Amino acid sequence: MRGDLIFESKFHNNSVVILDCLGAGDQKNGRWLEESLNDMSSVLGRPGYCVLKRIGTLAQLVAELKVIESSCRMGITKPVLHVEAHGDPVRGLLISGTGEYVSWQKLSDLVSVINSASQNNAGLVLASCNGFVITNLVRINKPSPYHFLLAPDSKVSAGELRTVLTAFYKEIIQSSNLNFAMAELPHHYKRYLCTEWFCVRFAKFMKQNLSGKAKSAFTEEALNAALKRHGSEHITALRRAVKTYIHSPQALFESSAEIFLMGELPVGYDQFESFVKGQLD
Repeated sequence: MRGDLIFESKFHNNSVVILDCLGAGDQKNGRWLEESLNDMSSVLGRPGYCVLKRIGTLAQLVAELKVIESSCRMGITKPVLHVEAHGDPVRGLLISGTGEYVSWQKLSDLVSVINSASQNNAGLVLASCNGFVITNLVRINKPSPYHFLLAPDSKVSAGELRTVLTAFYKEIIQSSNLNFAMAELPHHYKRYLCTEWFCVRFAKFMKQNLSGKAKSAFTEEALNAALKRHGSEHITALRRAVKTYIHSPQALFESSAEIFLMGELPVGYDQFESFVKGQLD
């Protein structure tokens, strides 16, 4: 819920893959999480729900993610990727075994392919410092790289992780209801939800570009982009098409959602338009 919008995220999940990138001297949470989730999922009739992968090198991390991607393409896996690692705001996630880093951009690209292969049904949990900076790479004109992302914005104890994440994953296993699952999280767990992010960002876009002088400037910008793609010999038809498109925010909203959310409409356009108007008041 944000303002007067109710975001409906339809998330389908059938596995958690723990990618443990920590070193031998680090306090490890992956093993207890794997055991807890598999005990819980077995009781609920979903045995083998969680698998733990020890990651020693960057090449191994890439290879494991490629295997998950292939499984998604075959329609087998709809995963939550749970990464245990140290994080650096600039360099990315540390592979402690070798001292290598996977950059935030590289990690985002690898997970994005998995999310597309699973039809926007991949979640990402970063049990690391500075993990939420990866959301700075999300772009509204490209498919969302993950359906949701969670990352604590400060160091948390093993006991807190055990309590919080067990409650979160329990709700995911039982219902796949992200709204209910996220309600289990303390406020210092930063969260990204693709439907909410899209609606809020698109509302800002409409306010900034589709009214007054800004609308005229945006129309010309869109026309110039179309001319670069299609050539100036069709300028009259292109100008008409661009104006028609921009004067129909609903079509723009729905086509943008088709790309970013891979076909899912998070809210009806009437409700979204009311939200935007309320922001302008």
